[in-house]
Amino acid sequence: MIAPPPFHARAEVRAVLGQTLRPGGLALTGRLLDWAEAAGLAPGGRVLDLGCGPGASLQVLHRRGLKAVGVDATPPDIPGSLENVPRVQAAAEHLPFATASFHAVLCECAASCMGPGQALFDEIRRVLRPGGVLLLSDLYQRGPQCEARAGGGSCHEGALSLDGWRAALRRAGFCILTLEDHSRAMAELAARLVFAGALSLRSGQDCAPPGYFLCLATREG
Repeated sequence: MIAPPPFHARAEVRAVLGQTLRPGGLALTGRLLDWAEAAGLAPGGRVLDLGCGPGASLQVLHRRGLKAVGVDATPPDIPGSLENVPRVQAAAEHLPFATASFHAVLCECAASCMGPGQALFDEIRRVLRPGGVLLLSDLYQRGPQCEARAGGGSCHEGALSLDGWRAALRRAGFCILTLEDHSRAMAELAARLVFAGALSLRSGQDCAPPGYFLCLATREG
């Protein structure tokens, strides 16, 4: 029996999400980058987009004068990938880059899909230079964990509570500079998916709906 495609890969979901496979789209990418620039990220800085998907954020990074490369578990030439963006296929826990290679790592709504274990954040810390920044956005649990509300491998399964995200970052040697709640963007996206028939109103009805956050953290030491 052939397994169903991941939720984000379904045609009806992609029709709603477009090239940005997350709540808030590029507007929230811009907010993260504004924070990073205020914290010292300058044009010419090297940035890793971890879980880059088709590459929409890579284009934004390049327009801001940053030297960016993307990593994703899927092949660079999958249908829907944007052209002329540097993108390599690799596992997040085993990145093909030297220690202290990057001034910043961008990880948008991807860590929960990768399983945000300690190995992931330890590897992010390894490739960051001392004082480098992690730009993180993701889902967070607001109640007991439930089965995937949309089926087919929803990232909701891998989301932590806000306290869980904070603890995971601290254990890996990060200091959180800014953390903002953007759960409204998550609710708006869910409504669009329901309207498009990509998500059932009954999905996850016994679960607290997930929230969504943005975070800027710096690598200590």
